[in-house]
Parts: sequence; structure tokens; C-alpha cells
Amino acid sequence: MSALVSSFSMRQEVRSVSESGLLALKRQFAIGLLYDPDKAYDIAKRLFPENFSDAMIAADFWPTDPIVEQCKQELLEEKGEMYFLPTKGQILREVVTVTRNANAATEKFQGYGLYAKLMGWNNEGGGGTTNNFFGGDNKVMEIVRAPTDDAWKQIAIEQQTALVESARREFDNDEQEEKQKMLDEQEWTVKVNRS
Repeated sequence: MSALVSSFSMRQEVRSVSESGLLALKRQFAIGLLYDPDKAYDIAKRLFPENFSDAMIAADFWPTDPIVEQCKQELLEEKGEMYFLPTKGQILREVVTVTRNANAATEKFQGYGLYAKLMGWNNEGGGGTTNNFFGGDNKVMEIVRAPTDDAWKQIAIEQQTALVESARREFDNDEQEEKQKMLDEQEWTVKVNRS
């Protein structure tokens, strides 16, 4: 009986797949390990959903298999390490899942604190607002005021007039470009129809 057990436990190859199919499965396994190195069993279950024994063999022996290691190295060289790292959304989803499953309130608060930090929601400055209007050490803002209210009104009217005229010029330019584009398209259509 012990010889049967030892021969079974030493069997390291999957027998339900052809040699070429085995190479393809090992490549898929390598891709799965690059995305999530701690989930060998889950990856193997996806590769062998109907064959539990082959999934167990793959989960136990393939993470250190030379072919799998070679595939991982080739994929990292081809795509780069950043390709296989999780996205910000995936990390956030995992943080929320772990946080929701936490039992202690402190773990939940820490998890949601991490989530807020990753989202950029927390203000670690201790409150208040930060004005980033000035660079360097210049902390003074100079406001030029018109000498009289009438002068201020005149300056405001001139500024608004200039802004309106500028907007009209931009609109007219855009309108002219649109008309020219339509004429060019019509001319092109006429040339195509004649030929």
C-alpha cells in the first residue's frame, strides 16, 4: 500500500493532456502566476475544472516547473513587469473586500482609511484649505484697485467688451473654417462623381 501511495505522490505530470496542450496550459499557468503568485491552486482549478487530480498536480508542482519559469521570464521580458501588476481599480476593490470582511472595528477603519488615501480623499494637513496660487516664498497678493468707482466701471466695461469681441472672433474663425471644410468636401464629392 505504501508503494502505491509513494508512486502516486511522486507523479508530477498531468496525464490527461497532450504534450502540445500541456505546453499551452503551462504558459497560461505562468501568466496566472504573474498576475497573482499566491493563487496557484485557483489558477490550476481554472485550467482543469473537470479534473481535480490534475489541478492538484499543477498547483503543487508547476510553480517551480522549469517550463513555467521560462514562460514567466519570457513574458516579463516581452511585456514588462508593470503589465502584470494590478490596476488601481483592482487594488481598491480588494481593499474594500478585505475591509468589509474584517471583524474588528479598528481593522475596518484602517481599511477604509487606506481606501480614502488611495482615492485621494483624505486631508492629512489637519483641515483647512490649501491655496496653491503662488509659487515660491511670495505670500502676498497685490490687488490693484481703480481710484474711483466710475473708473472701475469703465475698466470693467472695457474688459468685458474685449472678451466679447475675442469670443466673437474665435466663433467667426471657427464658423469660417467649418464653411471652408464643407466647401472642400462638396468640391471633392463633385470631383469624385465626375471621374
